[in-house]
Amino acid sequence: MDREAVLEAGAEVWTLLVQGKEMELRFPSEPERELQQKLVMLTQVERSPSSIYKFTRSLLLNWTLYVRLLEEGPLRVQESWDECVHDIDTAKAAKTILRLATSSSLGDWETSCKDLVKGLNTRANAIVAAQRGKIQRRESLVSIAQQAELVRVLDTRALEPELSEQQAEGLAALALAFQHGMRPVQMLSIKLEHIHSLVDTSGDPVCVVSFHQAKQKGGKSVTREMVRQVKPGMGAASSLAARICKERR
Repeated sequence: MDREAVLEAGAEVWTLLVQGKEMELRFPSEPERELQQKLVMLTQVERSPSSIYKFTRSLLLNWTLYVRLLEEGPLRVQESWDECVHDIDTAKAAKTILRLATSSSLGDWETSCKDLVKGLNTRANAIVAAQRGKIQRRESLVSIAQQAELVRVLDTRALEPELSEQQAEGLAALALAFQHGMRPVQMLSIKLEHIHSLVDTSGDPVCVVSFHQAKQKGGKSVTREMVRQVKPGMGAASSLAARICKERR
């Protein structure tokens, strides 16, 4: 993970390492460059390179808009916001700049305007609503054909005789994640004692796995253990967990 970034004041180009890639930010000429870079350094000093890049990119792309919001002042900010601010990145950067203005009592932006700035819509709710709408309309579901293809690919790989333990564990993790929608934190917490290979009354093998509940309810963490049976419909891939358990014993 990229944790640090070196920002050189006055440089025409900043290069940040974001998710393993070098990303360039090219600034305009003075005096805009100096002001833009100072805004970044004043507001992003404790942020990750990824956050710095996202904020600075919004600053460069929407500089005219942010200057307009500052100059028009608190009396017209809501009108300009509704007219020009339409996405979450633009909104978050704008609110960061306006919070700095209010804390510094810049012009008409007095400290009493903090609640006004806080109440400006970040446009995040619109994204969440759109995602929920897709789920309700079942637009985000994987088709039956795609599900069958996923199972086929997993089964084909799982039947290979010379799988290493690491490959078998990876395929078992994919099968469990696909069947039960497990989150990465749940997958990483599974240990050998959480996997049980049993035989049912009809003599068929059964694999049962337990993991903790990752979701929160009412803002409180829930530590309830969840037990799930690995469905036999997954074929060879679903038996990998039992295979790993058996071989390690």
